[in-house]
Amino acid sequence: MTLDAKLIGPPFRWNPGVEYIYLSRFCQPMALYLVPYLQRCTQLPTLTLEGWNDATAIHRVLMACRSLDVLDGFSLNDTPRNWKNELSVQALNTLIEMHPKLICVKATRLYLGDWHEATQFSWCRHNIALVLFSCDYVILHCGLFLLLLCIPNYTVLKGRQWLLAETLTSAYQSFWSVIAAVVVFVALVGVDMAGWRTYDRFWLYIQKHVILSRRRWAIVMG
Repeated sequence: MTLDAKLIGPPFRWNPGVEYIYLSRFCQPMALYLVPYLQRCTQLPTLTLEGWNDATAIHRVLMACRSLDVLDGFSLNDTPRNWKNELSVQALNTLIEMHPKLICVKATRLYLGDWHEATQFSWCRHNIALVLFSCDYVILHCGLFLLLLCIPNYTVLKGRQWLLAETLTSAYQSFWSVIAAVVVFVALVGVDMAGWRTYDRFWLYIQKHVILSRRRWAIVMG
């Protein structure tokens, strides 16, 4: 973790006036090592923590960003949070009471619900707005993933019709072909949902490759 934090340290040193930082959930374990670099960002109004579910790590990172106004806690996969323990409640309450500039938290309804419930134990009246925010492009990429699954389903549909061409009537061919396509579609979606905690959702990989492809195309085109 220390090595990973040191590898991403140079961009913070070279650009102390950065105004936006996006940290994925894979950066959460190195939160403690990111603090010295984030403290150099004195003009950072907005920070995105994607998929972070550790209140202590969130506290460390946000307290390092003294100029932060808005926390974007959006999550591609809304991971479960256990913030009903003393350590998490204390971390969030201290953050709310001690942060000099934080005025807004934008996130999904579940995230804001957990945040609100954890901060009910605070003795300090705070003026932090909890703003409901949902990313439309998340729905878009889920739709594109389901659309992509239609390709193997169509292949199964046509293949099944070809195999049953001389054994069943036309009505039965269509019936069993549609059943096979639906079973394949449900199986693919089920496999994707069953493995997301370990391997992440497949449509997230599609999104990452689209971003990388656009960057490489921009480099090639100059």
